[in-house]
Amino acid sequence: MGTNKTTVSVYADDELLTALNEFKDSGNHKSLNVAIVAILREKLFGEASQGKVSGNLQSTLDIKSIVNDAIAAKLSEIKDEIKEEYGAGFRGISANITDLLQQRDREIDELKQAIAALTSEAIATAKKPLMLSQNQKVIAMQKLQATA
Repeated sequence: MGTNKTTVSVYADDELLTALNEFKDSGNHKSLNVAIVAILREKLFGEASQGKVSGNLQSTLDIKSIVNDAIAAKLSEIKDEIKEEYGAGFRGISANITDLLQQRDREIDELKQAIAALTSEAIATAKKPLMLSQNQKVIAMQKLQATA
């Protein structure tokens, strides 16, 4: 028995279809396809039908398990893609938030330093006229004391 398989389509009239269904049911065949293969094997090779075609052929005809396996594989693939794409994304977002918070804290510190420097400069500038005025008062007092 070769490993290459070919699909064959059959147009059956009602009489043939009825006979095939009876053969399928009497031989406990899973489907019409399995029944047709059993008939061909019996006719062409003299193999008696035992209600089953070879396990190899039946496993290829088990569409439900083939579909379920394909769906499970695809779901697993999709889950892996999601974990890969979004799992790293969530870790990346968390790391980015930490970086952004640290950067914001540095910028706030720089602003505080700049404000402190500007405030000191403004205070010094504001004190100059006061100091000059006080110096002038002191000088005026000294002159008054000297003349008195």
